Amino acid sequence: MDSLSKFRRIRLKQLLTLLNQKLLINEKPYDNKLQEIRSKQSLIFPVAFVSLIWLIKTLEWGLDLDFYQLGIFPLQSKGLLGIITSPLIHSDFEHLIANTIPIFALSWGIFYFYRPLAFRIVLYCLFTTNILLWLGGREAWHIGASGLVYAFASFLFFSGLFRNYYKLIAISFVVAFLYGGLFWGIFPVLKDVSWEGHGLATKMWTIS
Repeated sequence: MDSLSKFRRIRLKQLLTLLNQKLLINEKPYDNKLQEIRSKQSLIFPVAFVSLIWLIKTLEWGLDLDFYQLGIFPLQSKGLLGIITSPLIHSDFEHLIANTIPIFALSWGIFYFYRPLAFRIVLYCLFTTNILLWLGGREAWHIGASGLVYAFASFLFFSGLFRNYYKLIAISFVVAFLYGGLFWGIFPVLKDVSWEGHGLATKMWTIS
């Protein structure tokens, strides 16, 4: 755990250093046409990801299947694949609907404001949150994209705070408002909620 924590701190410092570089947030004079193109390009990942998770859930429902074993089961080899696949699996349509708008809005924000590093940020959020969840989560199957929601929201909020960039902070607050349980989801007060993943995803951006 010590080596993992050290690795996490190093990676966080590297990312936070990159946040201070001009390539992250475009600070050139506003250009309507350029911003429109950029906004549309930033939709590619959110649309693709949301389409994929809805396709998977529809297949589960249509074929009467259950892909929960593609989730994370802490400290067991059967749960290792879930480090990659767990965000794609949801327990029911209510669970899926709850994650759809937040993951769409937040991932759009990452690809819009941090386009050169967007995929690196997504992969960092995915692997760091889910590896820590596999190491420290309770003995149960953990599924859903909410871990990414918390990681993305925390990233946008704290990076906006560090850079004093109000648009990033605003996006996080709007999503937190729409995603009513965002705050309470990091505490063990809600039944059948992977609060460990939510808490780890939030905490990793508060440590430098």
